[in-house]
Amino acid sequence: YRSWSERNQSLSSEISKITEEINVQQQGYNRYLQQANSVGLSSDWISKIQNGHINIETIADENLADKVSEYQDWYKKALDCRDAIEELKETESELYEQAFDHISTMFDGIVGQLEHFRNMMEGYVDQTETAGYIISQQYYSALIDNEQDTLEKLNEERSQLVASLNNAVNSGAIAKESEAWYSMWEDINSVDEAIQDSTTSLIEFKNEMRQIEWDIFDLFQD
Repeated sequence: YRSWSERNQSLSSEISKITEEINVQQQGYNRYLQQANSVGLSSDWISKIQNGHINIETIADENLADKVSEYQDWYKKALDCRDAIEELKETESELYEQAFDHISTMFDGIVGQLEHFRNMMEGYVDQTETAGYIISQQYYSALIDNEQDTLEKLNEERSQLVASLNNAVNSGAIAKESEAWYSMWEDINSVDEAIQDSTTSLIEFKNEMRQIEWDIFDLFQD
């Protein structure tokens, strides 16, 4: 129920907070791993612990057992941070996709209103032709103005979608050639096709405008 600007601002703020949390968890991961490495175990023992190939109860050396136990504690904390990072990155990716979808949905509403106006104008043209009258140039003048507005909005949508996708890729939240990346490009490609269709319609309306002038001239000639 909120305006698009309010929704996008909230979404941007949420992405920023998620990014901050990822940085905090990354710092925690690095710190815990540093603490674990400061215990003083050999690389062989570290490898065994990290691969789960060790049972502390079988270690006879009490000092070594204490070090192994301490390393395991710090390493578990580091793994918890790593898991949190992965979950946060997943959320971050979803938020970037949501920001992209917001742009599409917002412009769907705007362009939809312009398409409705075009449909109504074309309906009036059809009614006039059916009644046997010459079409007023005002109809096509309105259609041309409307189509120019549509073309402007479609180009604006494409620009914002590309910028949103680039932001997502540059942040690392969306990988190139991933499923999400291709899905976003499908939406951009659809806008490209709509731009092409709108450009064609604009040319056709201008041609119809000129044709009306010839129709009136022919009528006077008759």
